Amino acid sequence: MSRCLIIDDDTLFRKMASDILTAHGFLVFEAATGQEGLDSFSTADADIVLLDLVLPDISGYDLLPKLAGTGGTAGVIVTTSHFSLDSALQVLRDGAGDYLPKPFSEETLLMSVERVLKRQVLERENRELSAQNARAIEDLKSSREELFNWSRQLEQIVDERTRALKQVNRARQIVCRDLEQSHRQLKQAQAILVGREKMAALGLLAAGVAHEINNPLSFVNANLDSLKQYVRSLRRLCGVMIHAQARAGRDRSNRVEHILKEAGRVIDEEKLREVLDDLGPLFDEMANGLTRITGIVEQLRSFAEDGSEDGSCESVDLNAEVSRLVDLVHGASAEKLQVLCRLSPIPYVNVPVRNLRQVLLNLLTPGAQETGELRQLILRTGRQNGHVVLDLLDPSSRMSEEELGRLFEPFFESRDDRQLGGLGLSAAYGLAQTMGGSLRAFLQPEGGVCIQLVLPVSETKTSEGE
Repeated sequence: MSRCLIIDDDTLFRKMASDILTAHGFLVFEAATGQEGLDSFSTADADIVLLDLVLPDISGYDLLPKLAGTGGTAGVIVTTSHFSLDSALQVLRDGAGDYLPKPFSEETLLMSVERVLKRQVLERENRELSAQNARAIEDLKSSREELFNWSRQLEQIVDERTRALKQVNRARQIVCRDLEQSHRQLKQAQAILVGREKMAALGLLAAGVAHEINNPLSFVNANLDSLKQYVRSLRRLCGVMIHAQARAGRDRSNRVEHILKEAGRVIDEEKLREVLDDLGPLFDEMANGLTRITGIVEQLRSFAEDGSEDGSCESVDLNAEVSRLVDLVHGASAEKLQVLCRLSPIPYVNVPVRNLRQVLLNLLTPGAQETGELRQLILRTGRQNGHVVLDLLDPSSRMSEEELGRLFEPFFESRDDRQLGGLGLSAAYGLAQTMGGSLRAFLQPEGGVCIQLVLPVSETKTSEGE
């Protein structure tokens, strides 16, 4: 059972609101002053607070931040008889969940309470999902550390076997067999790590798509509630018109007067003029949200296509692949990562689609991880010496020449907290070579690091730039 606290010095209003909420299953507490309301809030454990701005002892404006200090503002609905746009904006900025000018109908109160309760449920679910994602990321990091330690141990075993081979020539064959076995184990460990790195990248991609779809779904769901209320109001008007016409049939001289009188009363009570003005924008918002969801799903579907099953080379639009992946990655890291695309008209590249998408994913997803500050990357395409090149620029990177030389080693991670390196770039380096291209990194004269992907050209088609 949801709990509601009513803080208002108007006894009749408290009684009216209490009766409405009690009739709909709420456990209601009342307070006539600000101090009494503040005391009751800590003991009532209320989910919803109806707060009047004008109280005899404490102003509602002053009481709202105090409720915020106890974590209650997400469920606060501010009510006032003195409506103004400035006061509405102020209380909403201070954390109020809704703003209702007095007087208001029972339907308006219940809609506001239901809207605030739904928002609280969504916020709790978002916090739980964020906590689950954080735990998953920590588990993945722990697994990578364990696998890294295992690989280091295997490397130490190889070194020990090598030294033993130099010292004991008579045991050369035995040591060689041990080395081959250790090498196979090391390869298996690296394959496992590459697979986990790929799953981590796909996890970030899936989180971004879920985040992007959740936003338009939220306002579509919110608009559906408003649309239901509007339809109920219009149905009521239609019923009144039918009933008024039937009554007027017995007195035709007053037919128009009866119909207009009844219709005008319903129009005023249901605020149908405002409803008609709001219907167009409401449907437009819902259509835009559904269009956005369709676009996101289409982008993800296109990215999931693996090209030819045998991994043969195809003519691929590199600019289109980069734009699609940037859109998908952006949802997971909009607050931490900004990617600027500077795409020039270039020929199509002649590569396996699956390998190209894996390379692009490995290049971008390390940058999408949180680093504690906003990070900006620049992606640009062009032609160079008869090849197509893709440059990934990180202007804020502080890597040294020594670190840059180890960037594509399987277990290397830079010390500047930029999340460059690791198995993602190592795997991308190998895939670039299998596609007939190359991957290299160098320091920019103006500062920062550039990772450059070079790919063979397909002369059959040309891609348009931005």
